[in-house]
Amino acid sequence: MIALVFVALLGGASAQECIHDTRLKQITSSEITAREGIQGFSKDGMWKMPKLAQHATEEQLEDCASCTDAEVQVELMQAQMGENPLLNDLDGVYYPIQNVYTPTGFKLNFKDIPHEVPQKVHTMLEHRTGSLNIAIEGYRMYAESDADRLIKNKEDLSHLAPEGMGPFFMLAKDDARKKKNVNATENVNKTKLIREAKRAVAEYASHVHLLKDIEKSSPKGSGVYLILQEGFVMSPTFKQQWKKVVAEAPKDWDILFLRTGPSTKSPVRCEDKVSEEQKIYEMRRPVTTPDGQGKFYNGIDGYVVRRQSLPKLLRILKHSKAAPLSELLMSVHTEEKERLKNGKINYNVDGVYSYAVNENLLQKVEVPRPPAPKPLFTAPVIQAKVATKEETKPEPAKKSLLQSA
Repeated sequence: MIALVFVALLGGASAQECIHDTRLKQITSSEITAREGIQGFSKDGMWKMPKLAQHATEEQLEDCASCTDAEVQVELMQAQMGENPLLNDLDGVYYPIQNVYTPTGFKLNFKDIPHEVPQKVHTMLEHRTGSLNIAIEGYRMYAESDADRLIKNKEDLSHLAPEGMGPFFMLAKDDARKKKNVNATENVNKTKLIREAKRAVAEYASHVHLLKDIEKSSPKGSGVYLILQEGFVMSPTFKQQWKKVVAEAPKDWDILFLRTGPSTKSPVRCEDKVSEEQKIYEMRRPVTTPDGQGKFYNGIDGYVVRRQSLPKLLRILKHSKAAPLSELLMSVHTEEKERLKNGKINYNVDGVYSYAVNENLLQKVEVPRPPAPKPLFTAPVIQAKVATKEETKPEPAKKSLLQSA
């Protein structure tokens, strides 16, 4: 049975909602603890559980086939924690840079425009992080017009999406606005879908390039970064809430998608809840809601990503058909514990661990935008002359010279 549950909270708070989905079982704390235990002794997941690895007994390490370099791993983790004592504190915030146009409507190259975050937004972010040491950087947000260029350029598209584009993104390649035997309503709907697909392609390109840039430019081996969409900033209570979220979230997280609060446009699955207090949900598949009318965890307001997780995330994007980021980076993973012939246990993990935080960690704000470009050519307005009654009277027929004679 499909049920949309709304719990109205008193005191002016927003409504909490989730959709029940009988296709999946409720996640239990014991399941999360078990998989974290496997990660703690695996080469790929050990860095997320430094305390577990550091406090392991000699017997556990001796019995662990994947812990042959445990001492090196522990030293690396201690070095990382020296860079960032809490390991989950923010090291940087990224906000999109607006496009700039000339008065005649010509779009300037990204390299030729100022790369500063709008002053209003920068001040707000600086104040709400509670620290002057956190870098606030701008990143390029591609527009719908950029999507047109990317789609038509095979070389750029092959770098952006080596495996090609998924069904929804393929709509962006359909430039036909009017087709024979198609009514006006269908044309309008088709045009709307094409524009939505192009905006999604532009968003995808923006974040893929940004994640690659962070991986290359991050000065730290470790790091936690907040990426925001245009018009979204941290909420006034972000600093206090973030500490609670990190404490409640499973330790295995690679990426946390943040929201302005519960929304019917981006529903969450009740069975995915892993924290009652902080409303944290693991972003499990299937994506489509049981009734087939919507998608779970749809869209992006902002997200927090770990620097160490970027190679894995970028590898997943590279080997998947291009699609909305919130779909490609859903929580799909495996944990294996195998006894080898030599008697030792090999621990292995693979995949991404993604969670949605359905609290109001973000806030929607109005951002001053540059003036709209003027069109290159404006067609003159021709006003139709309204004829008077006198002017509408038929003129008398002129007599010919023969008739006059």
